[in-house]
Amino acid sequence: MRPVSAGFCCNNACGFCSQGALRAFRPRPSDAAVRCAVEAALREDRELAFVGGEPTLREELPAWIAHAKSLGASWILLQTNGRRLVYPGYCAALKAAGLDACEVALQGSTAAMHDYHTEAPGSFRQTAAGLRQARAAGLEVCAGAVVTRSNFRHLPELVRLAKSLGARALRLAAARPVGRAAAARDRLLPSPELVAPFLEAALTLARKLDFAAFAEDAAPRELRRFFAGLGECEPAAAPQAERRLELPASKPKPGAREVRAPRKRTGSELKAIFPGLFEDGAR
Repeated sequence: MRPVSAGFCCNNACGFCSQGALRAFRPRPSDAAVRCAVEAALREDRELAFVGGEPTLREELPAWIAHAKSLGASWILLQTNGRRLVYPGYCAALKAAGLDACEVALQGSTAAMHDYHTEAPGSFRQTAAGLRQARAAGLEVCAGAVVTRSNFRHLPELVRLAKSLGARALRLAAARPVGRAAAARDRLLPSPELVAPFLEAALTLARKLDFAAFAEDAAPRELRRFFAGLGECEPAAAPQAERRLELPASKPKPGAREVRAPRKRTGSELKAIFPGLFEDGAR
């Protein structure tokens, strides 16, 4: 699947946005430029995705979708924050033009959590209603969530929410240390070790609910066309190590001389066993 950029303008201001300042200094592509990009993409593949920024802010989007269909596109995906999908007439126009599916960004299991990440008050209400409206219009819908230090404890709730809104699947991916997140990585980027048990709980719950949820790029083959990927990122000043989500490893076996107690020790018991452990400067 080939991505076609509608430009970097967006009505959210996510703190982890990988595009960073691109919207400030990269000019918005013209209608003709996007049509040319559609034609170039379809010379390489019959499937394409409109990405941003936020593509629904471009009034030409239905016409671009129709143009792609007229050229033989077999699958057209829209990567969106879902806010404009709340309008039934707009969803109907996208469907009539030939749109097949939407990948909707869902950044929290509650309004407060989602709006905190998007820095756009009221965005959760519009996104949740937009996802439902897209389904009502006959569009296939999947959801994607960026996992941060502020939402990783709520991954099971995100699974429940995505399923209740009618999403076909949910992709969970850790925030990347690029764009806006590069300057605030310690506040935004979660430790994979801390995330792992919540990720495992979320995937276990998804299986119980007969719902497709997966981490990073582990989408089942039949769902890969629903996710367009990260897209273009603001160039980083220096390379940063990525933090990817992984399930917890099995508990290591005891070493040859290691003895494990049947219960956890209290602080006072540990202090008696290891004198000086709690003193200032102890290592």
